[in-house]
Amino acid sequence: MNIKAGIILVLIVLLFTNMMESRTLDEITKDGFVSIGCKDSFRPFGFIDNNGKWVGFDIDIAQKLSKNLLREFGVKTKWVKINKSSDRIEFLQNGSVDIVIASFSITPLREKIISFSTPYYLNEGLVILTHKNRKDIQKIEDLSGKKVAVTGRSTGEKYLVNNIKGVKLIPVANDDFAHAMLIEGKCDAYFQDKSVCDYHVNHNLDLKIVGPPVTSGNIKDYYGIGLSKNAVKLKKYCDDFITQLKKSGKFDDYSKFWFSREGVKAEKLDKVLSFLSAVAYKLAMPGEGEEANIASELLKNFISSLKRKTYDDLQKDASVKRKTVFLKNGLQLRKVIILKFTNQYLELLDEHNEHYMIPHTSIQFIK
Repeated sequence: MNIKAGIILVLIVLLFTNMMESRTLDEITKDGFVSIGCKDSFRPFGFIDNNGKWVGFDIDIAQKLSKNLLREFGVKTKWVKINKSSDRIEFLQNGSVDIVIASFSITPLREKIISFSTPYYLNEGLVILTHKNRKDIQKIEDLSGKKVAVTGRSTGEKYLVNNIKGVKLIPVANDDFAHAMLIEGKCDAYFQDKSVCDYHVNHNLDLKIVGPPVTSGNIKDYYGIGLSKNAVKLKKYCDDFITQLKKSGKFDDYSKFWFSREGVKAEKLDKVLSFLSAVAYKLAMPGEGEEANIASELLKNFISSLKRKTYDDLQKDASVKRKTVFLKNGLQLRKVIILKFTNQYLELLDEHNEHYMIPHTSIQFIK
């Protein structure tokens, strides 16, 4: 191949690559699948939990959207993990995903390149996360001269570049890396959205938030569903989806679960939920008597213990109390407790099963 032919081939490839982009709703329906991209390391929006499950506020929204698309258009979902913020626009432009639900801030610059749904979340702003004993970081100006972790190409990075002179930025791929750097003492602070920092503080008492929240130009920071420019029908569908999600009250349920202190308690429940779920699955088998009373008391203790127990404590409780219940009644581990739960406990189990999608692996343990 001569040089001229080679140049022409390269130009053709580049042209084809630039033309590739996410599909329209009609194309998605025809192909029978939709690609949805979410973050897998940005707590509490999208991350892999201790059980290896993909969970989070954005994940709940994405899964609900996925169910609706399957029901209304018969399309299945291909899930794509977004490891770093810069992937979001790139994946939409090269056709790797059709939809991005990944704490995606709506900005004028981004709107020139891609399309966004109507906003579904208002981020309070950016704050500083640092160790609780630090006295030299009291306000954002104190970050000058400090080593500060940020997620690359994020609104936090742009804010510090434009507003704080002398700051020593450490851009990393995602929240997991930034948080780890702070914990390990490899940076002085982490600059991130308040909702994310709240999550970390709730789970680590050695950290603190330095505020108040700030936004670029005092402009409100809204998150939206990211779409390609040509996905006009899909944008309209996502707009309607968000409206209905809020109207149904489901959006408020997701928000309460992930952004309130109740969410911290709920995560503790994750450690023992598989056991409780296994018991709940046996509800179809009616039973009364001592086994039912013991198991009911066990469930009450689990729920109340969320207020004062650590993850490890709860896991230990699950093991000890489970054995106690079986042995006290002379039952083998292959047997199962039969009981009737009150509606209150059933609703609690159903609520958390929806969030955690527990596979009920503990049923194998008690067969």
